[in-house]
Amino acid sequence: MRCHTHRDVDAVGVCRSCGKGVCGDCAADLGRGLACAGRCEEDVRRLVELADRSAQQLERSQALVGNAASLYRSLAWFLVVVGLVFLGWSFTLEAAAGFVRVVGVVLLLFGLVVRWAAGRMAEAAPQTGA
Repeated sequence: MRCHTHRDVDAVGVCRSCGKGVCGDCAADLGRGLACAGRCEEDVRRLVELADRSAQQLERSQALVGNAASLYRSLAWFLVVVGLVFLGWSFTLEAAAGFVRVVGVVLLLFGLVVRWAAGRMAEAAPQTGA
């Protein structure tokens, strides 16, 4: 590849903003990417900053998904326990035992569904690399 300005000189790299080949005289090395000196430097700085913010946001998002999965697991166990309490209580009642038993079964089933969803959420969450 040749420099886009100096056609007779080999390019040392590609501008991260415009994608054109740049020689040593035309390139501005910004540490994490090359830019056309005097033309694309600000754009490349913004791209690097955007990539940094994106990486930080990914870490935050992964933490939030992990926290949500943990909260769902806790909610699931709470619903299961309350459902079992309602079921047990329904056997001590004479009046409205059927209604309390239905509420217990619904809570128990809903707790199991939430627990299943929490497991799926934890599996689908991207893992942070160390």
